[in-house]
Amino acid sequence: MFEPKLWTKPTNTKWLVKEISQYLDWIIKKEIFDGEINIFLTNAKFVYDSSARKREGNFFGPFDKSIIPSLYFPLGDIFRTISRRGKENAVCDWLQYLTLFLYDYVDWQEDREFNSELNNDLADKMIYEYIDFNKISFESEDRRKKENRKRAKNKGKKKEKKRRT
Repeated sequence: MFEPKLWTKPTNTKWLVKEISQYLDWIIKKEIFDGEINIFLTNAKFVYDSSARKREGNFFGPFDKSIIPSLYFPLGDIFRTISRRGKENAVCDWLQYLTLFLYDYVDWQEDREFNSELNNDLADKMIYEYIDFNKISFESEDRRKKENRKRAKNKGKKKEKKRRT
């Protein structure tokens, strides 16, 4: 049984933590992964790996398999990603990246060399399945923008009518 333990901070973005929690619940029900892992969410823009290099995430699998492995996942850049790609795209990108690290976790469990290309493909497939399962619509943000522009335009027309009378 897969048992991810999500470690959050009070300053983490609540809606994003909720999205990640729902995604992890979905993964648990799918029974793809096995074992325990600690997932630490930080508000930093990056985390450091064991070589003191900046990374967008880091999986730590100790040599001693009795120690629970850890995944460090920074959330600090999410708002820049949202402004560039939209909320739905940004969340799916981040969940895909989280899934990539979970596949690294599987490689660690089975004492295989990390295969980033294969893990990336597997993570992509899982995210597409999650998108279909959750019926995520990437048009919703564009639709909201159009509706807001339409409301603003109508509001301007109402003000103009009041001035004329």
